[in-house]
Amino acid sequence: MQIDPVNCILSWKYFQPLSKVCFTTFMAHQDWMRFHHGLRRTANYLSHLETVSNLFYWGYLDIIDCFKFQWYVFSAHLICILPLGVFLHLAVEAPLMILLNTIFENGKH
Repeated sequence: MQIDPVNCILSWKYFQPLSKVCFTTFMAHQDWMRFHHGLRRTANYLSHLETVSNLFYWGYLDIIDCFKFQWYVFSAHLICILPLGVFLHLAVEAPLMILLNTIFENGKH
């Protein structure tokens, strides 16, 4: 019998809380991005053509500067969404899972 190293690493008990928080963060990040873009006071068009034209308009002709700008946006979203994901997991998902396990566990007896 061959042991799968990927399964062994991912089923490690210390990754289980991280996976639950990552799932909650994944579920909330689209709403966060919509909220963030909704706070803008000007129209923001989310298309590939608009993004490329804005890069040329703002003077991001250098590809390295373009990646730096994208990295700043990614970092800002990550810094904001991770605490929100932890909060949502602790305030909503974990108590709801305990409640559901309690309800369905009593139904088995």
